[in-house]
Amino acid sequence: MPKDLRPKDWKGVTLDTNYFQIVLNTAVYEYAASFTPDLGDSPKRKRVIRKRKIPHEIILMGNCLYTSGVIPEDQVVWTVPAREIGMTSDVTVKLSLVNKFPAGSSVPTHVFSALFQRALSMETNYKQIQRSFFDFGRILRIPGSKYEIIPGVEVTVVPTMRGPSLLADVTNKVARSDTVLNIWQDARCNLSRFRRAVEGSVVFTYYNNRSYIVKRVCEDMMPSSTFTSDDGKAISFARYLQQRYGKTATVGDQPMLECEAHGRPVYLIPEFCRMTGIDERDRADYKLMSKITKELFPEPGKRMEMIRHEVGVIERNSCKLVNLTVSKPITVQGSIIRIPALPKMNARDNISRENARNLAGGLPLKKVIIVCRKDYNPDRFADDIERSMKSIGMNFTTEYVDWNIRRFEDDVRRCCGSEVSSCMVLFICPKSKDDEAYSRMKVFCSHELQIPSQVVTEKNLDNPKRGRAVASNVIRQMVVKLGKCPWVMNYHPITKGTMVIGLDVCHTTPIHKSVVGVVASLDDTFGKYYSAFIVQDRGKEIVRDLRPIVVKALQKYKKRNGAFPRNILFLRDGVGDGQLMYVNDVEMTAVSDAIRSTAGPSTNLSFVVVKKRIRSRLFFNGGNPVPGTLVDDTITHPDWYDFFLVSHRALNGTVSPTHYNVLMDEMKWPKSELQYFIFLLCHQYYNWDGSISVPAPCQYAHKMAFLYGKTLLSSETLDLTVPERLKDTLLQI
Repeated sequence: MPKDLRPKDWKGVTLDTNYFQIVLNTAVYEYAASFTPDLGDSPKRKRVIRKRKIPHEIILMGNCLYTSGVIPEDQVVWTVPAREIGMTSDVTVKLSLVNKFPAGSSVPTHVFSALFQRALSMETNYKQIQRSFFDFGRILRIPGSKYEIIPGVEVTVVPTMRGPSLLADVTNKVARSDTVLNIWQDARCNLSRFRRAVEGSVVFTYYNNRSYIVKRVCEDMMPSSTFTSDDGKAISFARYLQQRYGKTATVGDQPMLECEAHGRPVYLIPEFCRMTGIDERDRADYKLMSKITKELFPEPGKRMEMIRHEVGVIERNSCKLVNLTVSKPITVQGSIIRIPALPKMNARDNISRENARNLAGGLPLKKVIIVCRKDYNPDRFADDIERSMKSIGMNFTTEYVDWNIRRFEDDVRRCCGSEVSSCMVLFICPKSKDDEAYSRMKVFCSHELQIPSQVVTEKNLDNPKRGRAVASNVIRQMVVKLGKCPWVMNYHPITKGTMVIGLDVCHTTPIHKSVVGVVASLDDTFGKYYSAFIVQDRGKEIVRDLRPIVVKALQKYKKRNGAFPRNILFLRDGVGDGQLMYVNDVEMTAVSDAIRSTAGPSTNLSFVVVKKRIRSRLFFNGGNPVPGTLVDDTITHPDWYDFFLVSHRALNGTVSPTHYNVLMDEMKWPKSELQYFIFLLCHQYYNWDGSISVPAPCQYAHKMAFLYGKTLLSSETLDLTVPERLKDTLLQI
């Protein structure tokens, strides 16, 4: 890890965290359990061991048993009769001492994690759902609505510079009082309406506290349909639920829901599934959303109070099993990076010479075609577009086409005429949400005509409070889609000759595939990008076919600049800690091989994993830290080159920092220069006139994966590729 002094204009700051140092004041003994005959099934092993009360037991994990004392020799071997465990033969268990951890020494983090999970499960009202524990005794019902919020906590133990630390954060689950059966009845048993409302949504089965994603509605299956149980006998879904959970289905013709668990299909009865999340109609209710948002995103002071409560529960119950000390929240010393000035686009006075140069070039524009309803008047918006575009040297004519989803393709094609390559289409949609129309418009413009397009809704343009801001943002997006840069940041000379590559993966697609978005910067402004995507099997996070895209990006860079980049900063978004080894072995190796075979050994690679969905929180004087707050010590991993950076302001509740983990660092920049460069990149996302939570290339890659995964690709068009003339524009913004 490179060491360097902080720049003088970076201020120091003291921050609180949601990390708690933990010390086990009890010696811990690890025993390995062996079984005769061998039991391959983990639940069977646990069932056998649970038949005997083991002295000093802390936690049982697979074949390993952890205790707070030595088990007497006469109690390490025992036999469980077959009749007590439902097996055909008796089972003999033998425990062998394999390890001892003295009091105060470092115990494996997974032992702490299991201990804390057991401590939470000791609370009567706490129920575990996936990795979180929810307190069903403190359910908050939103007055006058069908929604209720179930508070919860998520805990893990992580290695830090201070040793093993408890990382605790509050979470919640939005549940609804209505069941899936209610939606079936509201749809008047209309199967297509029911499918649209349910498929792809998350449901919660309250009889076993589990969440599932509905894959499809099975119209050919009902509660009376049968399946083969573990004992090989046929049993109906209704009878199984009644025997196992005491639930009786009251409606016989409700269609079953197909979900998936551990790679196997699971079938649910709608009557016993509660919907989760907020439906689209209620999202438009400002007062209701304000109430829900206030509870979902607690302010920093309230959040810390809730975290302290949950940590108190963990400490109290853990001390019933072991002698444990939990510290106060760990305090860290951070820095505040100087906030850069952000140039504006639409006033010539605020465009520097460098910026004016980047507004030149790109795709030609001679005509803007506005598609809208005949009785809708977009004149003021059209005037704003013309005035803003002229201020940056772009002159064009405007034509109008009537909004008609059945024939707009022919009308637009006729308006373009022979100058189609210098046209741009602006759609002003009457409806706030029309996925089918949006998809048709984007496929038509991007792949048939191969021209940029922009979509905006009447509702947003006509909003009395936000209308002007929306119009300004739309104009900025139009400029970007023509291959131009509205602004550039003042980068350090060390970044000259550097290419930045961003990558993200979208899994929730209607084509049942995962789509990988990749973007690569093409010059030293970091505002012009080459964009591409990859389609791979659904749910696969690791990308195995990166080499061709990296090679193509390098060739594009050389064509534009006359030489290959000296440095490549690869920003990989969306990877968890458990996948770092695969990223290193597969993705990082593929990128490195592509660079060596194309650009040669003189190009350096630094590979950074970007994680924004984390549980770490930073607090400053009981509130949120300001953008630019940086922490690279104390709560960071003892063996990693990593840091936390707050680069944006939280619109609601408590801000979440982004975690950066540098897996490879051939560039060898001073640490502060890499951190500042990443912070500047967070200011160059052209769909927002401020800083965002991740560097712009990561967000552009996310938008690329989202555009093709959610909108442009279908089962018939999986062979689509980005049109060549649009690859060097940010068409996805």
